Amino acid sequence: MGTKSMAAAAFFAFVIIAVSMPAVAEDTTVEAKQAEECIYVGVKKCAFCHVRLDNSLKTWAITKHAHALSALRTAEAKKYSKHPDEDPKCLKCHMTGTAFDPIIAEQAGSEHDLDGVQCEMCHGPGNLYRSEMARALPKTHSLDEQECTRRGLIVPTEKTCRKCHNEECPVYHGFNFEEAVKMIKHGKTETKCQYIGQEKCTFCHVKTDEAEPSWVILKHINAFSVLKTPLARKFSKDPVHDETCLECHSTGLNAPGGYKMNDPASEKLEGVQCEMCHGWGYSYVEAMAKAKVLDICDCRDECVHKGLVLPDKKVCVRCHNERCPVFVGFDFEASLKQIQHGKFFKKH
Repeated sequence: MGTKSMAAAAFFAFVIIAVSMPAVAEDTTVEAKQAEECIYVGVKKCAFCHVRLDNSLKTWAITKHAHALSALRTAEAKKYSKHPDEDPKCLKCHMTGTAFDPIIAEQAGSEHDLDGVQCEMCHGPGNLYRSEMARALPKTHSLDEQECTRRGLIVPTEKTCRKCHNEECPVYHGFNFEEAVKMIKHGKTETKCQYIGQEKCTFCHVKTDEAEPSWVILKHINAFSVLKTPLARKFSKDPVHDETCLECHSTGLNAPGGYKMNDPASEKLEGVQCEMCHGWGYSYVEAMAKAKVLDICDCRDECVHKGLVLPDKKVCVRCHNERCPVFVGFDFEASLKQIQHGKFFKKH
């Protein structure tokens, strides 16, 4: 009887395993299919729709997220890793998709469509929901946000951000979610025209032309520092708090996003920066960003249409005139040769 019972038990066990096998195989197939469908498409694919739908690309292009991979190529980064731009521990938060796809990480040494913290780093692999996004392109259709979410679009929360902004990062100094969200907020609502600061301009121009290096060696960059000299105090009791002086020695005085006295955040707008001559950047940065992302060689005309100012003598003499107490004349042609920079927006 004992032998028969053991045989029966073994038979039933075999039947159970045999019946279960198709289900296990089916589950594995479904998981494999899901993994195959979760493909990172890159910011170029996202940009195709978003430049028509909202201000997302414009906002992203002027954040540190867009250039997160470049941060791994600095001397500071090499203090923590021998080859940070190839180190998986670093790449998982500095290159989109590397935390989930080792093939992407292998391509990190070269130019890649997934460099930096792109849209999908926070919103999930785009292949899941991009077709639903594309349906909203015709003006007769509206974006079905609920359907996008159902298909896999992630609406980021603080938990999403803290996957990277945490103690694992060797240069972590705390993370304020509410403040961080304000810096990267994007979507339907268009921010009104405002100054964005030279640092944001540099993100693109340092890779595309010689504009940024040219500006760095000019007196324009040190225009605010001049107000701290004994010479400046001969003409104003407190030049760094004198609006008459600041109008031409800071960028965007009292304008939206511009320089404001006694505001620590305004230090980034000291001096004569790009927007002092070319107009407030938020109006045309989208065209610049699109050119960078989509490899467009020359976007000057579109930028001008959006509000980019191509400076002429009238622009210069707004500050270089008799109102300045140290004015000794102004030679526009000679000055232009000194500050000539850029080639519209060369292919990078």
